[in-house]
Amino acid sequence: MLRRTAWTLLAGATLVEQYLAQVKAGGSDVAKDIAALKGGRVATIADWKAMSDAAKSGLGVSQGVTKMLNNAADMVVEEFDEEVASAPSAVGGGDATLAARMGDCAMFCMQCEQTSQGRGCNKVGVCGKTPRVAALQDLTINSLKALGFYAHELRELGAVSDKVNRFTLYALFSTLTNVNFDEQRFVQILRELQTLTATAKSDYEALCASRGVSAKAPAVSALPEPLPNVDGLVELGRAVGVLKRFGDATTQSAAGVSEMLVYGIKGIAAYADHSLMNRRELPEIYAFIHKVLAFMTTPDQYDLGKGLALALEAGSINVKTMGLLYESNSTLGVPTPTAVPVKPRPGKAILVSGHDLIILKGLLEATEPLGIDVYTHGEMLPAHSYPLLKKHANLCGHYGGAWMRQGVEFPHFPGPVLMTTNCITEPGETYKARIFTAGAVGWSGVEHIGNTMEDIRFDAVIRAAQEARGFGAEKEFGYADPVGMRRPASLTVGFGHETILSVAPTIIEEIKKGNITRFFVVGGCDGYEGERSYYTELVEKLPPTAVVLTVGCGKFRFNHMDLGTIGATGIPRILDMGQCNDSFSVVQVALALAKALNCEVSDLPVSIVLSWFEQKAIAVLLSCLSLGLKPIHIGPALPAFITPEVLQVLVKDFGVTPLGDAADDAKKMCAATGAS
Repeated sequence: MLRRTAWTLLAGATLVEQYLAQVKAGGSDVAKDIAALKGGRVATIADWKAMSDAAKSGLGVSQGVTKMLNNAADMVVEEFDEEVASAPSAVGGGDATLAARMGDCAMFCMQCEQTSQGRGCNKVGVCGKTPRVAALQDLTINSLKALGFYAHELRELGAVSDKVNRFTLYALFSTLTNVNFDEQRFVQILRELQTLTATAKSDYEALCASRGVSAKAPAVSALPEPLPNVDGLVELGRAVGVLKRFGDATTQSAAGVSEMLVYGIKGIAAYADHSLMNRRELPEIYAFIHKVLAFMTTPDQYDLGKGLALALEAGSINVKTMGLLYESNSTLGVPTPTAVPVKPRPGKAILVSGHDLIILKGLLEATEPLGIDVYTHGEMLPAHSYPLLKKHANLCGHYGGAWMRQGVEFPHFPGPVLMTTNCITEPGETYKARIFTAGAVGWSGVEHIGNTMEDIRFDAVIRAAQEARGFGAEKEFGYADPVGMRRPASLTVGFGHETILSVAPTIIEEIKKGNITRFFVVGGCDGYEGERSYYTELVEKLPPTAVVLTVGCGKFRFNHMDLGTIGATGIPRILDMGQCNDSFSVVQVALALAKALNCEVSDLPVSIVLSWFEQKAIAVLLSCLSLGLKPIHIGPALPAFITPEVLQVLVKDFGVTPLGDAADDAKKMCAATGAS
């Protein structure tokens, strides 16, 4: 029996960095306690209560950090003051059902890696999601199942509207982790869902009548007419939450796989929505998403075999979706290696975070004539490698690190911030008035500038930039760097599969010479937990003949390192291949190398080490499984929705491997032949 510690709830590293950067007395007990927290050594409630008390005493700590500390302490007192079994998942663990174990809780969500206790958030989301927003999201998913049912049936009869297809993506994406926290936006989504579902139902029944066939009905409750107010919608959402599917002890594993399937199509929808922003779409994606939503209205959702089969199909569909997004982004040109400055220059400025390169393009075009500079943040870093983006003289540098550092970085940016996609965290009071959202992103009280390129207007963002002070003569950005990290003068990006494969003969020659002994695909999401230092330590332990291919914001754990080059080629040993969706490029490189070396992908000296956080990463994991790429090392923690029974299948048949000690794992991977 182990006491679960509160450091698994919040950002070990980021919280520590925010706090230590603002506590002036470096040798204080508080600083010592939090430094211990970063290493995972704070294990008692007393430590957290002491930190909360210190925050309340006003040691120069920002309101946002104080709130995080207080929330963490409260959650510890309420949820962790008991011994709990070290269960590998939320769903597994004894004969009782998950629903029975959780009881009558305020909310329940287990869709992301940081979920409370590794079981599920049941009082408030670690992401900041309130029980009310959680209920509205649950109602959105339940309502999408009804729409999906009718869309699937209509497609079988030959007709589904573009509006239904596209709105399905938007609504699913809105429920992704760290995307939309705005109650009123969900009211709008549910109102549109009600209208679209009623129309689809009417069209379906009319088609059935005209063809002399009996119409079917989904086994999910439809939204009532008229639609109740937001309080009424919250109550409806609480009646259809995740736990409602975990009431039968005999179907816990199947229900967990069905949840994984739902999370997988959320990730697919997010990538497809990015493509749609550039008017790129694929009917096959819509058809599959609606098939899954319809599946979730039938008893088959509790059939483990059928759920696993659909999950693998989801992986295949996600490969096509990532390919579509790659094609969409390639309209901006083929990425080329580019050194991106990590320094300010004088002038008015806007910071863009998220993933959407098309929104960024629109902003660059609107601001370049006005002399307003644009900086990227988080996973927007690869934007600098696209020719049609970097041709804009006002795309001038990169600011900050991964998404979860917003609270320590955004207060120091002297201009507005535009969030284009996930991940948004609760805006601090020092910058809430100058942060804006676009697309599916939302936060209550934050100005939203539009959903698509047809209705997005940058005027408010531009005005905020013109009114802000901008950068002056400062030589460095003002935010604190992560503990132990040296800020580089620049970061090099742009190693897409075209660039890497253009030097394939050189790479193959270096393999033959022994200058390359193994490729490490180390990427995915970054996150709060201190355990994510595993990825830093792993890369540090690699031999000088290892090459690291990285995608996603997980790269910020090690992309500041200078590991030198591959032999005398001048090719760096850390190759930044782009955003998380550019996992597509990694697959292309693996397939091409296998062909060139006349071997199977499984025979390549490749180790895959994934850092997951949200539902896009689940979609990528399913893609890896569908492609037969194994083993797959995944962490920091395994998904809460996977039972021991399903985990056994994933380990045995698909090579899914939990993370161990970084140094030991590095040795084992390097000593292996073929994929490891």
